Amino acid sequence: MKTQHFSTEATYSESGQQKPLALSYARVSRLIQAEGDGLRRQKDSFDEGEERFGVTIASEHQMIDMGLSAYKGKNLASGALGALLKEAEAGKFPDGTILFVEDLDRLSRGAIEDALQLLLAIIKTGLVVVTTIDWQVYRKGQMTMNTLMRSMMKMELAHEESAKKEYRTRKSYAERYAKAEATGVLPRQSMFGWIKKDEVTGLAVFDAERKPEIVRRICDMSLSGLGLPKIAKTLIAAGEKPFAMEKKTKGRAEYWTVANGTVGNSVREAMMMERRESSHGY
Repeated sequence: MKTQHFSTEATYSESGQQKPLALSYARVSRLIQAEGDGLRRQKDSFDEGEERFGVTIASEHQMIDMGLSAYKGKNLASGALGALLKEAEAGKFPDGTILFVEDLDRLSRGAIEDALQLLLAIIKTGLVVVTTIDWQVYRKGQMTMNTLMRSMMKMELAHEESAKKEYRTRKSYAERYAKAEATGVLPRQSMFGWIKKDEVTGLAVFDAERKPEIVRRICDMSLSGLGLPKIAKTLIAAGEKPFAMEKKTKGRAEYWTVANGTVGNSVREAMMMERRESSHGY
């Protein structure tokens, strides 16, 4: 994880009184959300927080994790949130420093015990967490039973929502992959941007215009041990456009990314097609 360092210099009001240091943390789980309303909405709420609390969030204190899941804890393990917590635990911020987040689910969507442990770890450093969705304040020494119960209810709902979404997505993909692999017939709404349905047989075949060698290159990189992020970066560096670009599907990203599935799906689907072609002697 790349280490981040934050300025901790105090600011002063016109009356000469020291104003608390202010930070903000925003997160979107998919890179494509950064182009939509998700990131803008969070930033707008931080602007309101500055007005409400009479503070200013310096540009170096505006932390963002893009394309990192809080359900799996990736934002804490390898993102800006993890770097912030390390700096806070090292005493880099004065007590009373405000950390604006839209809601607790921006910090974690993990199991309730993990999400609660993270929140408590943050406020134990002296940071004051303020959720802009309801202006709830979480401060060391002032966590009442009502505050704890309210926060845990939010955490449980956030975790259940993500768990249901993961289950439904996995189930749907598994069923579609199984059907396509068994029959060779594409699903009604094709997930495969680089294959098409043969008009005669209805079977899935490589779209010659989409350069099958790109798909095989993805497979080769995966089999050689490269992870999806590295594969995505390699394709971007090579100037290759995502397969979905030609479909001009609304909401699709214009670059290879793990978060929106353009690489992950291609790896799985390409390997499935390779197995089918090998078994049929194509």
